Amino acid sequence: MVDSGMDQQNLLTLYAVLYSPGPEFERLGERKAELQGRHVDYQVGQFKEGRLVMGGPYNELPGGIALFRAGSRDEVERIVAADPATIGGLYATEVRAWEVVLNGYS
Repeated sequence: MVDSGMDQQNLLTLYAVLYSPGPEFERLGERKAELQGRHVDYQVGQFKEGRLVMGGPYNELPGGIALFRAGSRDEVERIVAADPATIGGLYATEVRAWEVVLNGYS
C-alpha cells in the first residue's frame, strides 16, 4: 500500500454528477441544442458561485461528468434537479460522493 501522506482530516469530499442521455434525449430533435446551451449557461453560473469545480462532456459518448463542492448530496441533487437539461429530459443524472485522497489542485 502506498502512503499518500494524508490523514482523515485532510480528505476532501466532492460530488461527481454523471450525465447520461435522459428520457427525452432521442425525441428532442432541434431542442437538444437549446437545452445544451441552457445547461452550459447554468453550469457556468454554478462555477462562478464556487459550487462547480470542473465538468465537461465525454469525448465519444453523449453526456459527461461534473464535480461539485457542496455541503451534502442533497444540495447537489437540488442543484442538478434545477438544471434546464435535467428538467427538459436531455440528461439523466447520478450523484456520487467522492473522497479525494490525492489532490494536486489544493
